[in-house]
Amino acid sequence: MQNRYKIECEIGQGGYSIVYKARDTRHRDRRVALKQTNLRNLTSRQAIEATETFNRETTLLPLLKHVGIPRFHGHFTDPEHWYLVMEYIKGQTLENYLQEATIDGYCSVEDTLRIGIALSSVLEYLHAQKPPLIFRDVKPANILLTPNRKLYLIDFGIARSFKPSKAKDTTPLGSPGYAAPEQYGRAQSDQRTDIYGLGATLQTLLTGRDPLELRAGEPSRAPQPAPPYVQKLLASMMDPNPALRPGTIGIVKQDLQNALAKMRRFFLYCVGVSLGAAFSLTGYLLHFLNQTQSYSFTATFECLWVMAAVAGLILTPFSLATPSRRTLALGVLTAILLALLLLIMHVIPSPFPGGPFRP
Repeated sequence: MQNRYKIECEIGQGGYSIVYKARDTRHRDRRVALKQTNLRNLTSRQAIEATETFNRETTLLPLLKHVGIPRFHGHFTDPEHWYLVMEYIKGQTLENYLQEATIDGYCSVEDTLRIGIALSSVLEYLHAQKPPLIFRDVKPANILLTPNRKLYLIDFGIARSFKPSKAKDTTPLGSPGYAAPEQYGRAQSDQRTDIYGLGATLQTLLTGRDPLELRAGEPSRAPQPAPPYVQKLLASMMDPNPALRPGTIGIVKQDLQNALAKMRRFFLYCVGVSLGAAFSLTGYLLHFLNQTQSYSFTATFECLWVMAAVAGLILTPFSLATPSRRTLALGVLTAILLALLLLIMHVIPSPFPGGPFRP
């Protein structure tokens, strides 16, 4: 490879290309992603498509500087191959993430909204170019997720610049299910085209099913449907009529942020109600036990123990009903506090002999 790049392994392939992880020996063996297009066995039509894809990427990628887009390092050719040299990002596509990293093949509503907000920022940057750059191929296979949860948009093979004077796209390109209807010769693709692809992608994350599977009647893998306001937003993003979709990706981003904030408010509301109910039940329990003289509280710690135990009993079912990292953390924290209080009660002598709760 030009006496410069040393291939380590293959990391992906698609279309007419194979992507390798390689080392750049002229830059202290830095890791790069090397995209190889093999021209040897292509038909004339395929060679034309591969040429257009390569030219688009070598023209567009050097101009893009965003944290959600891998950096472009260069390109070169030999008689039978074309090569793109990109920043190597350690991670996996969302398509692989759904299949391998999730337990049931779908994402939680909260994670899906966060992914949608991050992708909206990348698309917002592309649409702000002059002229606007339309990605046209938003789908889980073209989104890279790193171990620290960063997202990258990859594969600009069919991206195009928006031209106001054109009536429709010259060539119908796109991925079935994720491509908006206008990509198939009905009109020119614009910002709303990427909004459609983003909506279809988020729907796939929520249900664990791609759009074609859902249209064929396959059930969602998620046991519970998304909240109605999230379903309504996705339906508007995927409306077959571009005029009925949100006008800009900025509007979509704000709607996704509002939906995430609504989920947080609902969570805090549930926690507040649960804690209020726990303390009320604890107060009633103390009053009942003191009235019947069936138990005598000898330490403030014991009061705290009962309060924490009742709170845990109420919060645990809620955590199981709406699993997320936040509720799981809350459950773990509650268990730790209960264990500490139990240890304190049985190890440390009561500082309040005869305590205030003795009848």
